[in-house]
Amino acid sequence: MKNSSIFIQLPALLFALCFSMQQGMCQSVDQYIIASAGATTMLSGGNSLTFTTGEAIITTAGSNPIMSQGFNQPSLNIVPLPVQMTFSGKAEENANLLLWETYHEENNNYFALERSIDGIKFVTITRVATKAPGGNSAGKISYSYTDEAYANGINYYRLKQVDINGKFVYSPVVKLNNSRASLAFSVSPNPAINIIQILVPEPGTISVIDINGKVLLKEDMQSAGNLDISSISSGAYFINFRGITTNASLRFVKK
Repeated sequence: MKNSSIFIQLPALLFALCFSMQQGMCQSVDQYIIASAGATTMLSGGNSLTFTTGEAIITTAGSNPIMSQGFNQPSLNIVPLPVQMTFSGKAEENANLLLWETYHEENNNYFALERSIDGIKFVTITRVATKAPGGNSAGKISYSYTDEAYANGINYYRLKQVDINGKFVYSPVVKLNNSRASLAFSVSPNPAINIIQILVPEPGTISVIDINGKVLLKEDMQSAGNLDISSISSGAYFINFRGITTNASLRFVKK
């Protein structure tokens, strides 16, 4: 079937589509991408996709195969993709603003916003529940979080999107460079599980102290860093900072 037009009518859903054109009596295959697996296209009900080609095979990722008669018997699989979203950040005065929008949510449960100071080890700093009723939506939903406990300088952020069934995916990493107008002593997240991120206003010593005044952990720190608290039991503790000109103490909870 040479130089024929193909008319495919699709239901209202997000899909990823690509096709390959077979040339020379199927002896070779050239790939022509309509939309890569990382891109999406919305077709409302009744809309259509039309293109002209020679012999071709059309495939999409998903389920519910549909066989098209009279055209090289291609198999067309259509299924809604997982949560589709954009994720970005903006450095503001004494805060990093994280923004994300979803355009399609299916069985979504929550988002975990994670931060890192080295781009390798990430710590969850907040958890944001989905705004979609029952975890499902077909329209745009906006989310945001203001991080005031970021480390001075470069911070890395990513979103962990978690489904109701426990499956999860990560967003691309967002890198923000933000120098504070005035530095502060801070600990996050609080409560924490195994790792806390500490911001100090100047070089000094960090000490983790229990309610009886016993020093459990002690570490020198220049400006910001991670502290492993996995060795201490769950409960309330104080973290003390002693610097050149500053002495401060904060209370935190180990889950």
